[in-house]
Amino acid sequence: MTLILLTGGTGYIGFRTLQYALDKGYHVRAAVRTDAKAKALRQKLPKHEGKLETILVPNILAPGAYDAAVKGVKYVVHLASPLPDGDTPVDDYNAEMFRPAIQGTLGILESSRKEYSVKRVVITSSMVAIVPFAGLMGQLGEDVVITPDDRAEDIPPPYPKPIVAYVQSKIASLRSAEAWMYRSQPKFDMITIHPAFVGGRNDFATSTEELLTGTNMGFFAPILGQEVVEKVGPRVAGLVDVGDVAKAHIESLDEKVAGNQAFLLTNKGGDVAWNDAKAVVQKKFPDAVGKQFPNNGSVEPHFWSRTDIEKTEKTFGKLTSFEETIEGLAGQYLELLAKEQNLGFKYHAEHGAQTFINNSLLPSYLYTSTFSLISRPWPLFIGNMAGGSTFTWKHALSLHSTLSPFDSPVPMTHPAFKKVKPVSWRRMNVSGLLVTIYGLEELPEDSGDIVCFWLLHGRGDTQDSMGLVAGAFLETWNSKRKPGQSRMICVCIDQRNHGSRMLDNRANVSWKQGNPTHGPDMFNTYTGTALDVSHLITHLPSYLPFKINEHICGGVSLGGHATWTLLMNEPRVRAGMVVIGCPDYVRLMTDRAVRSKVPSALDNNGEPNLRNFLGSQEFPPSLLEAIEKYDPAGILFGELDFITGDDHLHPPSDPEMKKLRPMMTERLAGKKIICMAGANDGLVPYKQGEPFLTWLGKAVDKKDGWFNDQSVELESIVDAKARHEFSAMMRTEAERWLCDYLAGGSSSHGQSKL
Repeated sequence: MTLILLTGGTGYIGFRTLQYALDKGYHVRAAVRTDAKAKALRQKLPKHEGKLETILVPNILAPGAYDAAVKGVKYVVHLASPLPDGDTPVDDYNAEMFRPAIQGTLGILESSRKEYSVKRVVITSSMVAIVPFAGLMGQLGEDVVITPDDRAEDIPPPYPKPIVAYVQSKIASLRSAEAWMYRSQPKFDMITIHPAFVGGRNDFATSTEELLTGTNMGFFAPILGQEVVEKVGPRVAGLVDVGDVAKAHIESLDEKVAGNQAFLLTNKGGDVAWNDAKAVVQKKFPDAVGKQFPNNGSVEPHFWSRTDIEKTEKTFGKLTSFEETIEGLAGQYLELLAKEQNLGFKYHAEHGAQTFINNSLLPSYLYTSTFSLISRPWPLFIGNMAGGSTFTWKHALSLHSTLSPFDSPVPMTHPAFKKVKPVSWRRMNVSGLLVTIYGLEELPEDSGDIVCFWLLHGRGDTQDSMGLVAGAFLETWNSKRKPGQSRMICVCIDQRNHGSRMLDNRANVSWKQGNPTHGPDMFNTYTGTALDVSHLITHLPSYLPFKINEHICGGVSLGGHATWTLLMNEPRVRAGMVVIGCPDYVRLMTDRAVRSKVPSALDNNGEPNLRNFLGSQEFPPSLLEAIEKYDPAGILFGELDFITGDDHLHPPSDPEMKKLRPMMTERLAGKKIICMAGANDGLVPYKQGEPFLTWLGKAVDKKDGWFNDQSVELESIVDAKARHEFSAMMRTEAERWLCDYLAGGSSSHGQSKL
């Protein structure tokens, strides 16, 4: 029996490599960091039960971390390495990237040196470790050919973006490993594998969202349309199929392959264009073109470096063609999409908890922010957040900074606001909070009635990311305002644990990214921000030379959730604009928990089991209590005697109305609300808020609504082409709604519930 120790087996490349090794007859010991990952591997590979074992290595930086794992193994295949997150602040590059990449590699080499049975160590490096930095941007010239023996020079700090630090971590890790081999002269040899941009089928993925997370989105961008191309790219120097990468790792264990050498896995450079993906889909999946695949994106320019892969193809065989990669990827996408569209799950929460039934699960298309391009042509992984500018703009968020909010990064959720003219802005300290006010200088001395529009940003972004929105709204209203109508200012603050208020970046990421308290973290963040806005509504006027007559609120994504909280709990907020936000936190997060494979949300067969999730450690009882206090669905649906899957389709019973009417009168009477969502939003799916919106819409319907006598107005608009974004269509509707509202009048308000 030939035993391999393999690290990184739950990753995209690692799982494919693990499969290849098992299929070739090797016995594999997979090092994992948690029992959950070990269980996931075993569930995915039941036919290899006798050849697969797992071992826990929870901390790869601990001295001797792999000592037990290497016992009795002949080969070590080390794929585990940190990938950059856009939420990694500059101060954490050493802890989050450099130490794990370098010490993780040196640690496994050191443990292998102690075990006499180890004959070869194969390490996953990267093309970025051998290509000069200029080569990543296609600036080497046609006469320069990259070979596996080239080595990139170190990139000195500071590192402006996580991806630059990632490139340096791969350079430093390779150099450290080769220096260790030269210095230690172990009895085993080492081979390094240097893949380019990796794509292809992902057998570990169970949803379209998982399939298109990371580099696969780059391959798929032209197929999904021009808007995705503009957010994603790709503009990189080379590509390779994930199957070829897996094959190279395992085939390099063959004794016929000489040790102590490197292999470059990429196309030759210039022999394929990203746009060729569209022709492949047109040829192989013509019925899907124009339906599942818009197939109208165009990636220009695309950057390539010439490469020498003769040794690679001589050793491992001809690499997979780009056409085959796209065919496999697109085929899997359609398979998963069909499964998602037919999948439904039901759950009940008893003993006083809310009860919901979800009869259909939307296709999990993609997170538009999962994979992005920054100002230079290299990929930036920013995590599943709405934006990610907290860590590229935090330095500008101080009371005396002269950096303009209009120079901050444009969030990927704001594609329709790139060409907005700046307006006046002023930083203020109010109650210890950094507040930015837009439009003060545009006000005349005798301003008359002033409406304050609070604008709240998305997860991962900062208050300055809403500057463009403020500028657009102010320009539109100021150009249409008639004499006698109210003037407007816009006010922005950082959400809790964002921007100038950042304490712990990990609290802003999701379950899938390793944050076990994602459920309470996100809810506490935006409800806390709503409390802050309520506080500032009271105290901001003390710092202004005029009186604020009315407050309205708008928010994007996380800010949209906060806007719903304010609408339900703060009577002084008379109108709300919710953009890609959700009024039903339980539905939103149970759906996300299932798609993220949170253990408590699944049964032993991997099927949804929401009875156990609600009230679990990931979604504790205290959170459910808070939801019933602050969340729109929690407040109103909590008054229904029993909630069924179609409860939103018919009016409440008389006893239910008796309880609901005074509550809704107190919280919603006279308020105007517009909700806008993307039909293809995978992060905050419209379907999760639709039951509540339908229920409330029927209640306030001017003709037949049972609550139509309290002047509540609700608009719900879905952009059929939009994903998780404040789209151009939404901007048009938002400006129309805002101007209509401001042209009307204000109404009285009551006492805050916050």
